[in-house]
Amino acid sequence: MKKHHERMPPLSNRPWPRRVRAALPWLVGLAFVAVESRRVAGQIAVRYPDFFGWAERAARFDPHNLGAWEWANGLYPFGYPLLLRLGVELGLDVLRTAFLLSILGGFLGLLSTFVLVRRMTGEWTLALFTEALLACTAHYLFFASLDSTDMLAAGLLIGSLAVLMRAPFTRGTAFGAGLLAGLSYLIRYTASVTILLSVIYLAGFLATCNGRRVWILLAYLGGALVGAAPQLIASALTKGNPFYNIQAHNLWFHLIGSSDYIRDWFAVPLEISLWEVIAADPRRFFGHWWEVFRSFWITLDGVTTDGLVALLTQGGFFFAVLSPRPLQRPARTFLALYTVGFVALLSFVRLDKRFLITLMPFQVLGVLALLWSLLPQAVRLRRIILPLRSLALVLLVAISLTSPLDFMVSNPRDRRTIEVSNLLHAAGMSSASEVFSTHVRYHDVADPWKRRFDMAFVLLPQA
Repeated sequence: MKKHHERMPPLSNRPWPRRVRAALPWLVGLAFVAVESRRVAGQIAVRYPDFFGWAERAARFDPHNLGAWEWANGLYPFGYPLLLRLGVELGLDVLRTAFLLSILGGFLGLLSTFVLVRRMTGEWTLALFTEALLACTAHYLFFASLDSTDMLAAGLLIGSLAVLMRAPFTRGTAFGAGLLAGLSYLIRYTASVTILLSVIYLAGFLATCNGRRVWILLAYLGGALVGAAPQLIASALTKGNPFYNIQAHNLWFHLIGSSDYIRDWFAVPLEISLWEVIAADPRRFFGHWWEVFRSFWITLDGVTTDGLVALLTQGGFFFAVLSPRPLQRPARTFLALYTVGFVALLSFVRLDKRFLITLMPFQVLGVLALLWSLLPQAVRLRRIILPLRSLALVLLVAISLTSPLDFMVSNPRDRRTIEVSNLLHAAGMSSASEVFSTHVRYHDVADPWKRRFDMAFVLLPQA
C-alpha cells in the first residue's frame, strides 16, 4: 500500500486538473455569452443610429450586379454589411445577426485575453482572473450586446495580439497574427493602428536579432494584406486608392468641435486629405492632439474599467511596465509600446471608449499584476495555510459580479418604439420613405431589415 502511494503522480500532474484548467477559460466565456444573450432577449429595436446605414448597405447588395454595389465607403469597410446580409440570407433578423456578431466578438476577445495574458506572464491563474474580471466590466458587457461593429473588430484584434505573443516567433504565427488583424480591418479601419504598432514591435525585435529573422516581419505583413485584401482591392478599383477612407474629414469635424451632423458635416469635402486638415490650422491640429493624449493619462476619461479597478488602472499600467514581475521583459516592452502608441495615434481624432476595447485586457492586467506582486502568495494561520493572493482575486471578481447580474436582468424595453411603429402603420404608411423625422425610434420594427423612416437631413439640400 505504501509503495502504491509513492508511485501515485502528484496532484498537479493528474489528468483531471489539466482538464479543469483547460475548461475554465471556456466556461468563463460561455457564462459571458449566457449573460449577453439574456440581455438582448426580446430586443427588436435599433439603438445605435449608425446601424441603419450598415443594414441599408446590406439590403442594397445585389449578388447578380456586383459592380453596382458601393464597395468602398469612407467611414466603414464592407465586411460588416456583408455579414449582416449573410445572417438575413440564413433566416435571421438583421438585428439578431448584429447581436450574434457582437457577442461572438466578446467571446473571442475573452478567450484571446486568457491566452494573451498567459503568454505575457506565464501565470495560468493570473490569466484566468484577467479574463473573468474583463467579462465583468460594464464597458465590455455593453459593447458586446450593442448593434455595432466595435466588439467584433476588437475581438479579432485581441486574438491577433494573443497569437503575436506566442514564443518563439515563427513565420506561421506571425502570418496568423497578421491575418486576424487584416480581417479586423474589414470591419473597422482603425485596425490599421494595431497593424502598424505590431509591425514596429516586430521590427524592434528583429533588430535585436541583427535582422536574421526578417521573414517573420514579412510573414506578418503578408497575413495582414491577405486578411484586408478584399477591402484594399475594392477601394483601389472603385476609388483609385487601396487605403481610401474619410477619417481626415472625421478629424476635421472633431477639430471644429461641432455636434451638428446635419449641417456642419458637409461644410468641407468628404475627401479632404489629412495634409489639408493640418495645413488649415496647424496650431489647432497639434493642440487638439496634445489635449486628447494628455487627458488619457491625467483623467479617468480613457479608463474603461469599473470601481476599485478603475482607480488603480493608471498606476497598474506603470507598475506592470516598470516592475520586473510578473511580466517578462518582452511583454513589458510590448505593453508600453502598444498602449502609448495606440493612445497617441488615436488622439489625432478622438479617444472614444469604443475604440479602447482593445486596450481593456491590458488595463485589467495592469491592476491584477499590481495586486499579484504586492500580496503574498499564502499566509499561515496556525496550522492553516491560506492562499491569500488567490482569495483576494476571487473576492475582487465576486464584487465585480454585480455588473453582469444587473446587466442581465435590465433588458432594454422596446414598448415605445413598437407603439410608434404600429401607429405609423395604422396611419396608412406602408414604407419607411413615407415619413421624415430626426427621432431614431421612428423605424419599422416589423421589417427584417429594420428600415428607418427617412431622417430629416434628407430634406436639407432642398431647404
